Amino acid sequence: MTGHRTGAPPAKRRGVLPPADGRGGPPRAPGGLGTAVAKAAAVPFGIAARIRRARALHPHGHTYEGRLHITGARAAVVPPRTPVLGRPGEHDCIVRVSKAVSTPGRFPDILGIAVRLPLEDGPADLLFASTGSAPGLRHVLMPRVSYTQGAFTTLLPYDLGGRTRVLGLLPASGRAAPVDRDSLDQAIAAAPLAFRLVAAPLTGRWEACGTLYVHRPLLDHLPESEAFDPELHSVPGLHPAGPFQTFRRLAYAASRRASDRRLRPPPTSSRPVP
Repeated sequence: MTGHRTGAPPAKRRGVLPPADGRGGPPRAPGGLGTAVAKAAAVPFGIAARIRRARALHPHGHTYEGRLHITGARAAVVPPRTPVLGRPGEHDCIVRVSKAVSTPGRFPDILGIAVRLPLEDGPADLLFASTGSAPGLRHVLMPRVSYTQGAFTTLLPYDLGGRTRVLGLLPASGRAAPVDRDSLDQAIAAAPLAFRLVAAPLTGRWEACGTLYVHRPLLDHLPESEAFDPELHSVPGLHPAGPFQTFRRLAYAASRRASDRRLRPPPTSSRPVP
């Protein structure tokens, strides 16, 4: 997913990936043919962002107050030394829910849930999309008509404390949470929505490591420069893993560049006014 927006105060871009020159940071996929293919595959995201005059996917959404309760998990699933996700605690957060292509009303769409943690070193973003829940299907996008209809995952894996893991959000109850805003706000006003934060190996079962609670709405019309972006605002100890990480990085960058061009003021003419 690309392009979740939020109202968190701007902060330094702690999550920017450093150049692949051995100075540290998450590993990058090797160059060559793989990088060329990834660049080509990322082009549609830039084109879509220019056409839509916004981020390529999830350009519109609704933001809510949230709270993330980290309980921890077995060390084999989430190493306890892992910052944030491996340490029990409570975190206020901002939650953005959205549709990938912004279908109207209650029409189905690929749904997104983005979570921003305002940490001391700057914001940290986690993005989830509606997918299947079983191994293999966790990487397959699925349209839904309710935010509590099924699983949300990070789609692609992460390196979590030296282990390859997929993160997910599973509805904690069978309550309906329709995709149109009015119905969703009514559902949240009745009681906060709850999702279990889970982690799993690529072929293993989910294990709970926390709970996300979604509370009352926040203002929506917020600067696009404050978009959710896990490439710029990475969670400490969590790094993209696997052969598709180059594509993910380039897709976010292509969408970001096209959207940022729209935000720039038009050039002023140097000609004297007659």
